[in-house]
Amino acid sequence: MLENLLASLGSTGSIGIQTLEICRQSPNLNITGLTCNSNTTLLKKQIDEFHPDYYWANKKNINIENSKLNSPINIATDPNLDILVVATEGLSSLEPVLKSLEKSKTIALANKESILCGADLIYEKLNKYSGKLIPLDSEPASVKGILSKTNKNPKKINKIKKQPTEKRIYNVKDYVVYPKHGVGKIVAIERAKIEKINKTFYKVFIEKEKLTLSIPLNQQSHLRHVSSINQINRAFTILKSKPKIKRTMWSRRAQEYEQKINSGKLYDLAEVVRDLNKKTDVIAEQSYSERQLFEKAYERLKSEFEVILGEKAKIKMDKALNRTE
Repeated sequence: MLENLLASLGSTGSIGIQTLEICRQSPNLNITGLTCNSNTTLLKKQIDEFHPDYYWANKKNINIENSKLNSPINIATDPNLDILVVATEGLSSLEPVLKSLEKSKTIALANKESILCGADLIYEKLNKYSGKLIPLDSEPASVKGILSKTNKNPKKINKIKKQPTEKRIYNVKDYVVYPKHGVGKIVAIERAKIEKINKTFYKVFIEKEKLTLSIPLNQQSHLRHVSSINQINRAFTILKSKPKIKRTMWSRRAQEYEQKINSGKLYDLAEVVRDLNKKTDVIAEQSYSERQLFEKAYERLKSEFEVILGEKAKIKMDKALNRTE
């Protein structure tokens, strides 16, 4: 049986954990490298189980005898590596992705920032070398579609960059909404040189997740300003209205709710919270998945309300929903 060597950047996150589970069930997949951001407790357990040749943590507090601390780039360019799984957050993954493509590796990608910030660079490497790019979730998949079309009509990418929605101007200390993560605060505007190309980024800190995102200025259509007081009042009206529950299978409704949550749109979030509010007469009981979706939408909505209303946000939301402790 042919053996494939695999490395996982971000092995302690959800996709990284799923990757290792697949490796447990696949005798032909062997782990050669593991990295994490800060969850060194789990990383150490993974190292003890899989015995990788390389491992690395952003927080250098691994205390293991005979440790083999390296860097993501060293791991990504290992001559014996076959598959690189990239499941980290932020822009730091772009350089390992580019270096790995130069070595003609197969990359399974679940990091959207690296594509958003370096789509042109990734496309150049894919054309020049024999590496492969495989998306692991919907966002990288959609951008991979753009990359595949670029060869036929490169000007399409330029047209996308000129859309009005991408010309919004934000300043340091502004609160913004990033659909997949919720409310964040712009903490800096930075410039960086990537493959000899100067790029400018908004650094957005997501307080709830303790996460900092890098969003390119010319590709920031994902961002929007926090809603105005008038829009928030409209959202309260939605919360107070009667739930609209479709008579369809829960799996389909759950998918629709998830799409609304990830859209980051204020009124969509309010509709999900209203429809899944367990204090309504329509829903006598909630399943685990219903509670999970409700809590996710509730927290996203509350975090945006808090920017305008402060500590009163939760009280007003619960009153609108007729919720009691």
